[in-house]
Amino acid sequence: MAEEAHISNAHIVWFVVKYELDGDRLTLTPDFSRMVTLENSVVAVTAAQAIPQPEFEETLKAKLQKVMAGQ
Repeated sequence: MAEEAHISNAHIVWFVVKYELDGDRLTLTPDFSRMVTLENSVVAVTAAQAIPQPEFEETLKAKLQKVMAGQ
């Protein structure tokens, strides 16, 4: 997505988080944000290819297991 230089030109701010291991639990922490227009957001969201929910969940579980393993 093309990012806007100033928040006054943006309609949406996407906040992206990451999972971090904090002791024996995972926490969500801020990673980065993107200031974009509504049009750019709609284009990006509709261009993304959806995957079946079970595949999404398995991918997420695998990534979380890597974090938990300290990789």
